[in-house]
Amino acid sequence: MVSRMNSGEGAHEPSDPGLSHWTAFGDAASAGDGRTSRFEGTVQRVDGGCIWLGAGKANATATGVRHEVPSRVRLQALVGRAVRVTIVCERWTGDGEERVDRTFTISSDEGHVWLIARSGTVRGVTHSMGEGSVLHVALSQRPRGPLVIGTAELQWLVSPGQAATLPMPNGSSCRVLLVERRPDNTASYVLADPSLFDDEWS
Repeated sequence: MVSRMNSGEGAHEPSDPGLSHWTAFGDAASAGDGRTSRFEGTVQRVDGGCIWLGAGKANATATGVRHEVPSRVRLQALVGRAVRVTIVCERWTGDGEERVDRTFTISSDEGHVWLIARSGTVRGVTHSMGEGSVLHVALSQRPRGPLVIGTAELQWLVSPGQAATLPMPNGSSCRVLLVERRPDNTASYVLADPSLFDDEWS
């Protein structure tokens, strides 16, 4: 994982490349409290598991945000759009082990949520999808059971490796993909605007 200047000069290795699944690096305005980091800019390109944000200024330094979003989700569709990237890391101890829950969100200033990717515990989790739409997420109590996701009115079951389209109360829709459910009852899943999915999975 390397941070590169727009000019192609000044590349350097970040101090802790293994910090999290989603790590931001580079020189751009950001704000964080040690748990939450935010980065804003126009998406310049997406390559090598990294989304690059620019400030729109000549010779400005780009900020790269490394991610592990599944290949089914094509962030290239966001090139040219102004976005806000938010990374939330929550550390807690359970069963004598320290764990980290990570949530990676891409949204717009208008409140549109393009993508939410979460890895960690899934117990009473809620996600705001913009325009008053909220999704509630939990794991089935059955071993290796599905993801239980829905609004206050409707719920869906999504099995590991499967994707589904959820109609939202505001008339839009959201794609959900359960990437993995692990033996320790943690999981990785993605919620995304349908336009970010490959046609094969739309």
